[in-house]
Amino acid sequence: TDDWTYEMSEWHLAWQEKFPVECREFVMEADGEKHRADVFIHNTIIEFQHSPITYEDFTKRNQFYLKCGYQIVWIFDAENIIKDPIETIIEPVHEKIRRII
Repeated sequence: TDDWTYEMSEWHLAWQEKFPVECREFVMEADGEKHRADVFIHNTIIEFQHSPITYEDFTKRNQFYLKCGYQIVWIFDAENIIKDPIETIIEPVHEKIRRII
C-alpha cells in the first residue's frame, strides 16, 4: 500500500490531465516499498503538490525516487502563498501575462 496516497484536488487533476493516461499514477517499487508517482515520463517523476507537505515527507519521496534511479520535478501550487517583502500576496504570473497580451 502507498502511504503517500491522498485525495486529489481539481488543481492536481488538471495538471495530471496534461499528460498521456499511461504516464499518470505510475506505480513503482524498490526494496519492498511501493509508491505511485503522479506522472512518470522520460525517466522523470513529476509530482504535483497542492496541499502543504512536511520537509520530512518531501525528503522521503525524493529519496525513494532517487533510489529508483529517476529524476524528480516538483510542481507546487503556491498561487495563494507567494508574498513580496512587505507580506502582500503577489499576483500570479499568468495574470500579468494576460494583461500584457
